[in-house]
Amino acid sequence: MPSPPTPDFPRDLSAVPESARVREAFGWAPACWGFGLIVFSSLVFTQPAKPTQTEYVGAAISFLWGVLLLVYELRRRKRPRVLVRFPQFNQIGIYKRGTLNRTVNVEDVNLVLYHPSRTWGPILALAMASLGFAVFLLPGPTDLSRTDRVYAALASLLFAFYMASVIKTRLRCDTCMFPYQNRRGSEWIMVRRKAIPLLLSRVPVPGG
Repeated sequence: MPSPPTPDFPRDLSAVPESARVREAFGWAPACWGFGLIVFSSLVFTQPAKPTQTEYVGAAISFLWGVLLLVYELRRRKRPRVLVRFPQFNQIGIYKRGTLNRTVNVEDVNLVLYHPSRTWGPILALAMASLGFAVFLLPGPTDLSRTDRVYAALASLLFAFYMASVIKTRLRCDTCMFPYQNRRGSEWIMVRRKAIPLLLSRVPVPGG
């Protein structure tokens, strides 16, 4: 049986035509968590009673984690992983920081399949949370301070933003599992769903 042809992947991503590239897709989960932790840490300074030393330390830790998550979000979007697939071959090149990291056979790549409850459950829960905080913004018998209304609005927007992230990552994207070459396990990379036919379609091997 003849061996399937193997493409000669350029070492540098700049030498690959745009039509053969599939960039990694992202949601906004780290940004949501980071923004939420920063907002949560600020609650210490708006409460009526003077914060204790423990509360100050907890707020500082939450704020630091929030900033680190936002930095991580910016960094990962700046240098996404790129998958390269030439339609006439059955191999995929994985590029990191603009350089070829390794190649993987198409038949070795698996899709991550989620149960519908793991998609619609979080979406509905986040939608209810967003609406729950939005209720406090409506005029009514509850007399909330301006500060409380601001925090309610921020919380409602945060949960709505998180819901939008889940909708994008679960309904408009798919996650592929790419096996490592020299160790067990797989590398999970999310891509837009419309790129799956280019990535995972198989080319018949002549004489196979």
